[in-house]
Amino acid sequence: MIFTISLYLSLGICILGLLYRLVSWFTLNTQLRGTHYGWVDRIKDASKAVIGSIFSVKCVNIIKTFIIEVVLQLHIIKNDPFRWIAHICIFLGFTLLLFMHAMEDIVSTALFSGYYSTVNPYLCLRNIFGLMTIVGIIMVVGRRYIQKKPLLKTNSRDTFAIVLLAIIFISGFLLEAVKIFSEPVFDQMVNDYGDPSATEDVEALKAYWATEFHVVFSDFNTSNISNEILETGKDVHIGSCADCHSKPTWAFISFPISKALSPAAPLLNKIRMDTWLWYIHFLACFIGLAYLPFSKFLHIVTAPLSLLIRSVADPKPENTANSETRRAIELDACTHCGTCSLNCSVAPVYQILNIPEILPSEKLSATKAIIKNQHDTEIINPDFQIASYVCTSCYRCTQVCSSGINLQDMWLTTKRSLHEKGIKDPYTVCRTTLVQKPDEKHLIPIDYHKVYRRIQDRFAYQYFHLTLRPETFTYCIQCQTCTNACPVMASAANNPNELLVSPQQIMNLMRMRLLHIAIRSPLVWDCLTCYKCQECCPQRIPITDIFYELKQLSVDLTFFDKANTNRLG
Repeated sequence: MIFTISLYLSLGICILGLLYRLVSWFTLNTQLRGTHYGWVDRIKDASKAVIGSIFSVKCVNIIKTFIIEVVLQLHIIKNDPFRWIAHICIFLGFTLLLFMHAMEDIVSTALFSGYYSTVNPYLCLRNIFGLMTIVGIIMVVGRRYIQKKPLLKTNSRDTFAIVLLAIIFISGFLLEAVKIFSEPVFDQMVNDYGDPSATEDVEALKAYWATEFHVVFSDFNTSNISNEILETGKDVHIGSCADCHSKPTWAFISFPISKALSPAAPLLNKIRMDTWLWYIHFLACFIGLAYLPFSKFLHIVTAPLSLLIRSVADPKPENTANSETRRAIELDACTHCGTCSLNCSVAPVYQILNIPEILPSEKLSATKAIIKNQHDTEIINPDFQIASYVCTSCYRCTQVCSSGINLQDMWLTTKRSLHEKGIKDPYTVCRTTLVQKPDEKHLIPIDYHKVYRRIQDRFAYQYFHLTLRPETFTYCIQCQTCTNACPVMASAANNPNELLVSPQQIMNLMRMRLLHIAIRSPLVWDCLTCYKCQECCPQRIPITDIFYELKQLSVDLTFFDKANTNRLG
């Protein structure tokens, strides 16, 4: 009764959860703001895309992707062979157990005549598939908790998924091990399929099963078993049990566990440990089933779907109804494996600022939370804003994503949405706020020594003080070599409407202690950091490094020192 209620309850929750996910794919606004396509348009466009892909040459790409990336997972082995082995062990082991064992009444019984879970090869195969999954789980635990790879973050959802899988498979092996020596299980078998009143046959069968099948009987003396009784027991076994029972030694994982636990068999049989383990095993499975649509377990559906979509989609999608639907699916396809973070170009920035959202895997989780809570404007915290604009859109995270997520499109959409909300990137804000305008006549000097000290008290990093040490730039001879080497100045020369203060002029402003004017020069912000001016300077003045420090100081003034920002106007 409890089994039936739990099964239908978990199945109902799972179905409702899957329907909720399906609806969210066609209704979730992944734009944050701006154009949002209705669910009717999204379903219509998705249907056209699916039909158009199936009945076209794109079908070849779908089949190829399904075999190579969904089944064999070969796209993972390029980036991390260790993770591929773990992933393939869990994926294949769990999938084969699901169809062969959990769905045996629907799949195995229909496909294989004379199927019984206790006969070979199914008894052995179940142990093989279970062992594959356990090995994969151990490798995942080792990768996350033992190796502790840098930039690989483990959250509570990852831990819960690993623990739940471990409970399911460990309890499964223990259940099979306990059932091997269980006297109550043997008695139940005799009552269901034999004749309990045939005392002599039952006793002979006990003798045979105690010897060959390692069942532990509390009231049976195995030391005085004669060959005649064993032969009788064997005949009864062949006539009644052999068709549905192979020797337990074929369960090469469960049988050694059973032998190890056999000294405690009388006690375990007495408290019906097999029943307790049965409840633990199936309740854990039912919890996993109910939890599937709301957890990272859903990626067994969404990750293959994302990979198949990627195989036929435009790598640089435009803002269309299908783009919104694809992003909604991709938000559920992330496995939080951390591969994107391990290959992120700006990961060193995270090590300095210690903002987790800089890492792609963490930023995607934050993006998902923001999208699902768009009514709460406070959820877009400054750390997320910094993380979004730190991204250089280098495309590396998209290239290595094992779930086929177009992360670059996700980041560009996020930046566009932040801009629409009035949250601009630091470069634009600083340049607009600090660059000197032609009609600006009154510029208020700033005590930069005091500002430096205040910034240093607040931040862990240290400035090089290039802009405060006169010996850094006073030897400039105004030869214009830096100006002649600068590609930005060369570009400005072809545009008569654009006037820039040249590098040697900025050095002269600093010698005149007009740092507040130098910091406003457009050239400081348009500098490409190519280092040509610094390499060509005959006086070895670190011009590019000075420009970089000016920009850094401007950012800190703009974002972290409101009083001085107000003084800048």
